[in-house]
Amino acid sequence: MSAQEPTPPKPDQSPVPEDSAPAFDAAAHVLALEPAERERLWTAAGERDLFLERMQRMQAEMDNMRKRAEREGADRLRQANAALVTDLLPAVDALELALKAKVDAAPGSPLAAFVDGMRLVERQLLDAFRRNGLARIDQAGVPFDPAQHAAVMSANDPSVPDQHVALVLQAGYRLYDRVLRPAQVSVNRRVGTARPATAQD
Repeated sequence: MSAQEPTPPKPDQSPVPEDSAPAFDAAAHVLALEPAERERLWTAAGERDLFLERMQRMQAEMDNMRKRAEREGADRLRQANAALVTDLLPAVDALELALKAKVDAAPGSPLAAFVDGMRLVERQLLDAFRRNGLARIDQAGVPFDPAQHAAVMSANDPSVPDQHVALVLQAGYRLYDRVLRPAQVSVNRRVGTARPATAQD
């Protein structure tokens, strides 16, 4: 009796689901339409594309309007802040000058406590200014910049480079990128060099 040969595997005979259908061929479907129906379909597709294009253009215009309104609002706020800060600068100058005066006050005395309190007020005021974009222009030893310095006098200091700020007489202030008040400075001018433009020129 010969050994029984192995039975070959049967192909997959699983039934095809009744709800399965071939993929929809849009191109073939369009080509099967009558010419008039195809024309109406192309017209509708063109109107759809035109509508989408208009919607995208309107969306872009609305975004641009929103951004422009935000910029204009920020500019108006900066202008309002600039006007307020400019009005406060004389009071800040007066407070700074008062604190520079020599006061003979014994440590722990009421007068010393008053001076310390005024220094705290000045520090808090300047901190509030800095948080809102205000910066002091009060650095000596930097190149003279007519955009933010007003030369009111000249000096001849060998330790300071030519055409550099030798001394700041009154601090200036800048709000973001706008100079509210230029710093009044003394500009170092070596003998024989050109004199920078002063506030009186």
